[in-house]
Amino acid sequence: MRVRKDDTGHKKGQGADPELLTNGEKAAMVEALRAECRLCEVLPVAGMAKSSYEYARRAQAKGETEEHAAARKAAIGASGASGGTYGYRRIYAQVNADAGDGAAIGEWTVRDIMRDEGL
Repeated sequence: MRVRKDDTGHKKGQGADPELLTNGEKAAMVEALRAECRLCEVLPVAGMAKSSYEYARRAQAKGETEEHAAARKAAIGASGASGGTYGYRRIYAQVNADAGDGAAIGEWTVRDIMRDEGL
């Protein structure tokens, strides 16, 4: 990749390297370029298969489900109630004890929420 300097003397690259982007970021980039170019032209440049693009696009459009939003709220509440001292095992146990029948959430869901929220 060639590097050049801009007016302020800072080095600038050619742009985003597709190998360093996630599929969600690639899908957003392809979606932005889709108005100007055909999909079959943009996908090879982005280094993405059409099936991966469609999957990422649908995942972005779907957003967060109500159950996952409720689980996120409960995990954040349990962590806040503990003063931030509980780990994923105790938050998992607390949330599932408070949830009742049929509203239990998985251990890995709690871990993902804690990672996303920085708990």
